[in-house]
Amino acid sequence: MNEMTEQEILDELDNSLLETQPGIVAHGFLSEDIKELGFESWLKLPASEVTESFYEASHEVSDRFIDDYLTLVNQEEALDELGIEQSMRMNTIGYIRGLRNGLLEIFHAMSLYLESQEYAQYNYKKDE
Repeated sequence: MNEMTEQEILDELDNSLLETQPGIVAHGFLSEDIKELGFESWLKLPASEVTESFYEASHEVSDRFIDDYLTLVNQEEALDELGIEQSMRMNTIGYIRGLRNGLLEIFHAMSLYLESQEYAQYNYKKDE
């Protein structure tokens, strides 16, 4: 077992997570949790609570995404009804891929969060 201080672990997580978008998302979630709970309480935070937090974020993101999509569909239909020619149509497949990619990114971020928590649990040595 490696023995690292809280600060060493936080520095390592900063260095490792801030390289990709899912890592940045994971870092944001865990930083907020550590700020709210404190480091040692965060180490004990159950995976079920972490999962619930990511679920809520996924729900919000997908709701906004679908609302935006429906707004664009309604706008296109209104223009069609008015007989206004449209040079560009909404790319439905692109929109669906965007939603899929966004949701997969959130799941990847959740995985990185949980891996980071496990890393911290394994390596943490309480300051004496």
